Amino acid sequence: MVLSGTVYVVLGLTVESVEEISPENRPGFRIAQVLDSGRRIILEEFPADTTVEGEIGVTGLPGDTVVGHVRIGGVDVTLKGVIPETLAVELLQRLVQVRPQD
Repeated sequence: MVLSGTVYVVLGLTVESVEEISPENRPGFRIAQVLDSGRRIILEEFPADTTVEGEIGVTGLPGDTVVGHVRIGGVDVTLKGVIPETLAVELLQRLVQVRPQD
């Protein structure tokens, strides 16, 4: 399995789906999780290009969509959702590594 068979998810949120993706032949995962409010967030994870752990970065986009990014455990994790930027930072701080159920 890609990424050593593990993915990062936000602790405490329901995992709706986990799928393997490979845009531009870059293997990774797309994970959908559901907030208590019912809103959905999407995590996309790919092996990091470097081993340097990065700080959390968050960018607001038109239409209230927020994109957050962090490098953790050799993995680049991008979070997308229609949520406040402060919540995106909080969610990225709650990432934990899990092994998907087959």
